[in-house]
Amino acid sequence: MRGPLCHVPSQRAPIVEPSDLPYYPQLFGAPESVHCPYCGSEVDEFKNVDYWGATFEDYKKFYTPTMRDWIRAGMAPGKFHTRLDGSVLEQRSSLFICPLCGWWVALEQAILPALKWQHWCITLFATAVLKELALSDIDTPLDQVRKYLLRRFEARHSMHPRLFEETVASVFRDFGYDSALTTYSRDGGIDVILRDGNDQEIGVQVKRWKKSIQVEQIRSFLGALTLGGYAKGIFVSTTKFQRGAIAAAVQCTERHIPIELIDADSFFDMLGVAQLKNSPDPSQCGINKNSPPCFELYSLMHLNAL
Repeated sequence: MRGPLCHVPSQRAPIVEPSDLPYYPQLFGAPESVHCPYCGSEVDEFKNVDYWGATFEDYKKFYTPTMRDWIRAGMAPGKFHTRLDGSVLEQRSSLFICPLCGWWVALEQAILPALKWQHWCITLFATAVLKELALSDIDTPLDQVRKYLLRRFEARHSMHPRLFEETVASVFRDFGYDSALTTYSRDGGIDVILRDGNDQEIGVQVKRWKKSIQVEQIRSFLGALTLGGYAKGIFVSTTKFQRGAIAAAVQCTERHIPIELIDADSFFDMLGVAQLKNSPDPSQCGINKNSPPCFELYSLMHLNAL
């Protein structure tokens, strides 16, 4: 069985078809919006990036065999209209990155003049594919973990408990809290400590369970909050809360210490909002001139009427 996955540079993923990519009108007009094939989010475009340095020879490598096939099929105009003069009239390099899960697609487009009158617009593309991500490894980078959970949230149950606690702490950090994990072996029922804008300490308990949270867990949590002197408690669960647990939290809030319950669905929403607070970084896509993406031909078209 394959494990969790994260995006890395490589050839086109099977899930991505050319029709999923943006079509650029003539003379590099505004592209259509691009959506991530994994989570469906609209991706962010980074224009005029300089991570791979495409040259005329890179375009020619795809242009020549395609035009040769067209000529053999009788679909191409005269040779002076198809033979390139060796220059690049205009060039555009774009990188589209999903702000939620990190999927990306690189597009390289150029206008290549022919020896006589014609101009050819060629577009190349390369996308990220998936590799295995070890969620059971506590040292797995948090940025990769968060992106992966937004694609396959069901994998939360296979995470290392400490790694999930670190993920929860990082999400609260993006919401403006100072957050710190407690000592792993002596947490006293508190896994994460938050400090809000009023300098109040909030105790957070994180349960990576497959069964629903019962009233007993809320009562135990109240005891940990009381002993620790916390101003508030937040209980984060990878499942749901039973009615008795919800009623107990309401009662604690009214009579003792405020307790907020965050179930799996609520945490998933928080994770998505937290990801949007951090803009995608093209430098984290693993692309550079020493390790350029593996481009494929997306489209080839003429700009002048034949």
